[in-house]
Amino acid sequence: MGRIKGGRPPVKPQYFTGRVALKEVASTTARPRARILEVRFHAGARTKMHRHSGGQILVAICGAGSLVTYKQTSSKIARVSRTPLSAGKAVYIPPKVLHTHGSVSKSRTFSHIAINLSAGAGEMKTLWFDSDFSSWLKKIP
Repeated sequence: MGRIKGGRPPVKPQYFTGRVALKEVASTTARPRARILEVRFHAGARTKMHRHSGGQILVAICGAGSLVTYKQTSSKIARVSRTPLSAGKAVYIPPKVLHTHGSVSKSRTFSHIAINLSAGAGEMKTLWFDSDFSSWLKKIP
């Protein structure tokens, strides 16, 4: 894991597959809170499955990526949608939607801006999971 020049602490490798770097671009302390990050996914890297307490907006900067959303039932995890991401494309992920995003190319970098929003007066929290993408989720501390 690494930093984009001028960035903050490196990402936690247990939350990603492959090499990823991030830089905090801005954040707000007033309500509603927001945190804006630039995230760089190298050659096929992706987030692990996760969900946010507030919504998230992704704005693709360069390369080819995707957003994949899932739903969990008592016995399985099912893919709901797959949205291709390329420079200039923006997507909104509602609060608590299980998803993953990152590079779709094994040879090119994909970058996006992630805007994480607070859930009203609540804190911004992200829950991360290991998963087989079909039948189980295990929370990552």
